[in-house]
Amino acid sequence: MKKIIIKSAVISLLSLNLVGCSAISTAINHHDLEVDSKLSDTVWLQPTNQKTVYIQSQDTTGKSINISHELKDKIEEKGYRIVNNPDKAQFILQVNTKKIAKMSDEQMNGFLSQGFQDSAGGVALGASTIALAGGDANSIVAGGLVGGVASTVADDLVTDEKYVLVTDVRIQEKTKGLVHNQTGSHLKNGSSSYNNSTSFSTSHRQIYQTRIVTFADQVNLKLSEAKKPIENNLTNSLAGFFA
Repeated sequence: MKKIIIKSAVISLLSLNLVGCSAISTAINHHDLEVDSKLSDTVWLQPTNQKTVYIQSQDTTGKSINISHELKDKIEEKGYRIVNNPDKAQFILQVNTKKIAKMSDEQMNGFLSQGFQDSAGGVALGASTIALAGGDANSIVAGGLVGGVASTVADDLVTDEKYVLVTDVRIQEKTKGLVHNQTGSHLKNGSSSYNNSTSFSTSHRQIYQTRIVTFADQVNLKLSEAKKPIENNLTNSLAGFFA
């Protein structure tokens, strides 16, 4: 009886050392903070000596994303002058930070595809370890449960968190010739119909539009910790439009 107890204790310890593979892998692979931005469309602005920019920035995330001052400083570092009158600006930069949230890989359209192993793997691993040691059926079940519980606890304590900021960007560039612009909308009306509208305009401004998705990825990352690195990376990307 004493040998059985000792064998079960040793095997349980071995099982505990092996479970939680997902948690260990997550802790190793996502230990360092990773921050990056991706653009839906590339924007090329024409080289010019008229280096004036009017900035219109709004935040509709409800999470107090603040990029105005940092963005202004970084564009000025590029040799541009920020003006208060859009009519006097060579470029009008309009930025709307729309949404910041914890998102899955699928929601980020496949960026940085990663995943977790579920705790069922821990249960199977615990049972297999004891079976190899020659334990009986009851010991196998008990060991499997120990491994599964430990794996679940470990996975709950160590999680890979990705926070994503979605930003829509419009840049208007002043031109010498007239530009014919066409804009459209496709708005849902109720549950089964849509309203389509198209507008046409003529101006001396070329319009460019793109979406920037900025994400921060790290183990056990909190939104309060992710906001500043995300804001910094986003303003780097926005200032990068202006060579």
